[in-house]
Amino acid sequence: MHTKNTLPRRLLVRVAPWVLPVSLLLLWELVVATGLVASHLLPAPTTVLETGWHLAVTGELWEHMIVSTGRAAAGFAIGAGAGLLLGLLTGLSRWNALFLDSSMQMVRNIPHLALIPW
Repeated sequence: MHTKNTLPRRLLVRVAPWVLPVSLLLLWELVVATGLVASHLLPAPTTVLETGWHLAVTGELWEHMIVSTGRAAAGFAIGAGAGLLLGLLTGLSRWNALFLDSSMQMVRNIPHLALIPW
């Protein structure tokens, strides 16, 4: 009796995580195709894939990815360097800790998304 239920259950377990993302993609495509949302505001998933493929084939995507990766690495280096310096200053001297720690703790409590410029 147990073996009859095993195959459909395994299939359901493998398919279930894909139902919501695929449904959202289909809904997104439908909303753009019917004109409920203008394609210049929200391009259809097929348009996004076609454009991504075109940029990958022409090499433009890789150029932009290299530039973006460089910017992210530079930002990380600046942030990590500043954090290391402030951490060292705070840890090495009680006076530095008095001046710096409370301000750093206040900044630390700001959600990361709030710090991203629009």
